Amino acid sequence: MRTLSALLLAFLGFFECHSLAAQTPRTPLDEARNLILRGTRQPDLKAACTHRTGTCGGSYSTTFACFSSTLHVFGDFYDTTLSVGQNLTVTASSTDIVVAIFDPSGNAVSTSNEGATVSTSYTAIVSGVYTVFVFSAIETGYTLTLACATSTPPGCTPDPETLCMNSGRFSVSADWTKTDGAGGHGTAVALTDDTGYFWFFDSTNIEMVVKVLNGCAINSAYWVFAAGLTNVQVNWEVLDTKTGAGFSQVNPQGTSFAPIQATMAFPSSCQ
Repeated sequence: MRTLSALLLAFLGFFECHSLAAQTPRTPLDEARNLILRGTRQPDLKAACTHRTGTCGGSYSTTFACFSSTLHVFGDFYDTTLSVGQNLTVTASSTDIVVAIFDPSGNAVSTSNEGATVSTSYTAIVSGVYTVFVFSAIETGYTLTLACATSTPPGCTPDPETLCMNSGRFSVSADWTKTDGAGGHGTAVALTDDTGYFWFFDSTNIEMVVKVLNGCAINSAYWVFAAGLTNVQVNWEVLDTKTGAGFSQVNPQGTSFAPIQATMAFPSSCQ
């Protein structure tokens, strides 16, 4: 007669076997996609394969030319040049397929799900060559389309508290605070396309002058110069509405506003 412990072990063994059998094993395509999502850079077949040139608006119908021994999938690479703000949408069809987009540094920035027809997209935050990796666990044919569109940056909208400079690309704002805690927004007055000033308490009393210059031809950056005629606290910011980059400064309470000559204020805005 079987002991209670033996019956319990048999039951647990039966339960474990059925639990494992009920689990859906990951396919090579699942594993490859998960590796990419976890930050794996462009797979090992990158160096061995000739990259195809991917053209915005292009459509391709072909068969896989390479095999990745690391990811255990068949795949191809397509290189596409994008500018800042340009959106790339990749659509692929096959028996079972996945597509991924890598940025110019080789980092995966967008990956589709697995399926017969899949799509993924990405909007470039830096200019350069982006790589599309299309792959499948099956050595078969596939179709691929690349669609590009330029998203219109929001730009700067001038208002009584905002200066807009360099054709509306940069916005400048300033907030002031007095020693008693009272504060407000500086009133903006534009002088030229790259220069303006703010007054705080009286329109005849200029408190701060600022300009944003295009220094791309000199040191590949946009410059911010500013000077103040005040010793109240001033929190001010210049925003590049195209890239989202900001340059923020604070003039401390009770301190004479020191001149600012930031020739590397926006080192990535010339791309």
